[in-house]
Amino acid sequence: MSNKVMTALGPISADKLGVTLAHEHLMIGATGWNFDATFTFDRAAAVDKMVKEINEAKKECGLQTIMDASFADPAIDAEVYKIVQEKTGVNIICSTGHNTEGGAPSAYWTDAILYTGDYDGALQRLYESYMKEITVGIAKSDAKAGMLKLSTSKDAMTKFEELTFEAGAMAQKETGVPIITHTTGSTLGPEQADYLISKGADPKKIAIGHMCDTGDLNYVEEVLKKGVFINMDRFGSDWLYPDRNKCENVAKLIKMGYVDKMLLGHDYAIYFLGEPTMTGELLEKMPNWHLQGLLKVFVPIMKEFGVTDEHVKTMLVDNPRRLFTGE
Repeated sequence: MSNKVMTALGPISADKLGVTLAHEHLMIGATGWNFDATFTFDRAAAVDKMVKEINEAKKECGLQTIMDASFADPAIDAEVYKIVQEKTGVNIICSTGHNTEGGAPSAYWTDAILYTGDYDGALQRLYESYMKEITVGIAKSDAKAGMLKLSTSKDAMTKFEELTFEAGAMAQKETGVPIITHTTGSTLGPEQADYLISKGADPKKIAIGHMCDTGDLNYVEEVLKKGVFINMDRFGSDWLYPDRNKCENVAKLIKMGYVDKMLLGHDYAIYFLGEPTMTGELLEKMPNWHLQGLLKVFVPIMKEFGVTDEHVKTMLVDNPRRLFTGE
């Protein structure tokens, strides 16, 4: 069992993670953003915005670590992660992995399977791609991925998504890095866990994502019974499912005995690559969608339902450490 966690600036002791937001995005863009000729990436402006918001959360909320759930994208300037960590002193844990088939540059992999019929060959190449990002660096940077991020579509896992999950399980077995996931429409959480475990992934190093998007706690408990963690990671997105209900459900899950299986986050994006997807009226409905939302707004609401400071520490400090160490 390793006690080391890979950050953008290199490995640290898992004991140094501290207050950890388990699913955020320093920068994110919809697939194809780099083909928008009207957009020019301004590294200095991006870094300034990230440093400002992260430093504020560090000062006001004691933020120490961000698990950045952005997918592997060769067009992203991964050096930014290193610069931001150096300027803020907040640990940045980068990801490799893929989005859903509809949201990923999937044609390369699906065509490889469709036209050659060689699933195993595509699987080996994707596994090697993940391994390169974990052991060498993301794209042209030497900033290494410290975790895998995998995704499924609503209701059914596509062949491409099966490929990404199997390659992810292979890479986890080889390196020990944890896997966090994206679920769509509160579906396939149990199936994600079953599939990864069936391919040899360690359930103690899996966190099934977006489990706060629903009030169906039977569905959530079905995931938890697999022995994995869950990410309650969309606080601030009140339009997806009411934030107050999310807070109450955290309290209910604690009473059901699952405080040591929950991680917390916002799925917040600091900087958009290309045209932002969160603008206008939608953004106006999300006033608490930011890095300080949990500790300033939502934890106090959780406490109305009986959540204690010790529970909060377990979810924000202890559980992220355990996810990385496999405790």
